[in-house]
Amino acid sequence: MRPSGWLVLFLVLVLGALGLAGDHDFPAPKPLPGPPRDAPRVIVAMGDSTISGEGAGDYERGTDGEKGNWCHRSANASIFQVTVPGVDKAFNLACSGAPSAQVGLGKVVQYTEISQSEQLVRIAARNRVVAVVVGSGANDDPAFSHVMNSCVEAWLGKERPCSRTVGPEWERRVDRMVPKLTKALRDIRTVLHNVGYAESDYQLVVQSYAAPVGPNVARDLQDLSGCPLLSQDLRWVRDDAVPVLTAGVRTAAANAGARFLDLSQAGTGHEACSSERDPAREWFQRLAVQWSDLQHDDRATHALQESFHPNASGHKQFGQCLAEFLTTPDRAAVCVPTRDGNLHAGRRVPYGGATLLSSGGSPVRRPLLLLLAIVGLVAGTVPATATPTHDRVRPLAQAHAHNDYEHSRPLFDALDKGFTSVEADIWLVGGELLVAHDAEDLDPTRTLRSLYLDPLRQRVQHNGGVYPGRSGFQLLIDIKTDGESTYAALDAQLRGSRYANLWTSFRFGHVRRGPVTAVVSGNRPRATMTAQRTRVAFYDGRIANTDDLGPGDDARLTPLVSDNWTTLFSWTGAGPMPADERAELRSIVATAHRAGQRVRFWETPDVAGPARDAVWRELVAANVDHINTDDLAGLADYLR
Repeated sequence: MRPSGWLVLFLVLVLGALGLAGDHDFPAPKPLPGPPRDAPRVIVAMGDSTISGEGAGDYERGTDGEKGNWCHRSANASIFQVTVPGVDKAFNLACSGAPSAQVGLGKVVQYTEISQSEQLVRIAARNRVVAVVVGSGANDDPAFSHVMNSCVEAWLGKERPCSRTVGPEWERRVDRMVPKLTKALRDIRTVLHNVGYAESDYQLVVQSYAAPVGPNVARDLQDLSGCPLLSQDLRWVRDDAVPVLTAGVRTAAANAGARFLDLSQAGTGHEACSSERDPAREWFQRLAVQWSDLQHDDRATHALQESFHPNASGHKQFGQCLAEFLTTPDRAAVCVPTRDGNLHAGRRVPYGGATLLSSGGSPVRRPLLLLLAIVGLVAGTVPATATPTHDRVRPLAQAHAHNDYEHSRPLFDALDKGFTSVEADIWLVGGELLVAHDAEDLDPTRTLRSLYLDPLRQRVQHNGGVYPGRSGFQLLIDIKTDGESTYAALDAQLRGSRYANLWTSFRFGHVRRGPVTAVVSGNRPRATMTAQRTRVAFYDGRIANTDDLGPGDDARLTPLVSDNWTTLFSWTGAGPMPADERAELRSIVATAHRAGQRVRFWETPDVAGPARDAVWRELVAANVDHINTDDLAGLADYLR
């Protein structure tokens, strides 16, 4: 499990870890037609970041971003922390961010790595596997990276508490996870059976997740220096989210006939940010930023990946508890801190009697690019205010925010003024779409997704549209880098399931109106866009190009035509507008409107004064659809 993508991102929400210790000697497996009897006896860890060692540092070579592999398997992971008598070696197959589908058999790849069950085949054929410990499920429908995004955004004031937005649907998410985790566990049994193992030859153990945070956060650490979550969300994570997830994991374990270890209370008193004076008492990472990674495009999106995961101390404790559990005959147990300050396997927990949960849904995982935005806050970026409903803001149909991203609160400043169109310049850098006007201004924390796509999605979910009761909002996206490659990345991002039903779309000759219309400007690849039978973005034509303007073009491809005012008109507001230029302006607008196109001009006067007012007056009178400005308050006041 990994907070995505963080970074995607969560595992930043609810995590645990695993390990083995103790003096119990596993019974020798019966002779089977599998590996030779004298083969090394081994234990194997499988799953996501809760077992891989994310947050414990000292990562296995090749899993710390090399060639795209961010599995973050740590030498300090609990599977390696203890020596079990009679066991010769430990293998760690877990991978940060892995969904259950990658743990089981299939073609799902996580950070370049194939199915963990497929990897288990080779280990089981050459060694005598005596125990497999699995920590998985959080990266399926529960989508912890999404949850953490919501929780942090709530702390930033950009949306409602995640306990309110995610809480009502949390049980349904977990319900949908159960059959997926069950299948992965059964796949592990299938692999071992095919190699010649009987179920009595090994232990299959499933562990749940520990809450990395709780409401006991030290007063001075409930911010970017430690744990930026609202108090009510901290309580929800510990008291609701983790227990419900634990019940789901327990049910999957019962379905597969596996033993179950409950870690939901394992971090009590040792959560991240619980000890202001002695951080060494904490068993989880706080908000952790790898600042050096921010200097490299291929590493920047993983700079917060370790945040809120168990640290090396946590892995040691979880391993101790697991070892105690493995030496008992109990089918299930719970790890709890005791007076000696350590974790121990306690009383049995409810097992096998839980109501079976419904199936359905699909795995969801995204990197946590929002948390990268937090890094921007540390560096001085001003956070956006709460996402308001704007019930009292009258939308301004002609207001277009040029270079919107250069305002202190991209998108939100424009929404506060009632703007119905905003513009963002994008650059494709290291596979990510960054927002900036010039190359020297690029910042890996300022992405199209975090500044525009996610906030617009949240607005639409909350209001039923960007503005309540009003359909139609334009996101003008100006491509600054290579058109073909950048558009390909943009197209893929806009089509993501996270943004389903957000966009106006073109499908097999028909346009379906959505809350937001994405229009591509700048280095746009016309031929590629024209050839698409389905699109979720449209083409910004040029007024001076007769192939773009009017009936000669198709508004299903080119609903907007734009151009530089100064190349078409000599008048810039001084004195009355020449009659021929006024006639030309109105002719352009009329031609576009007959073809179902909207009109926009850039480079219009934008310094407050009589000249700007005169130009705006002519634009309004001519029914120009989008009036371009960097002065949000000035245009809003004028149009009202």
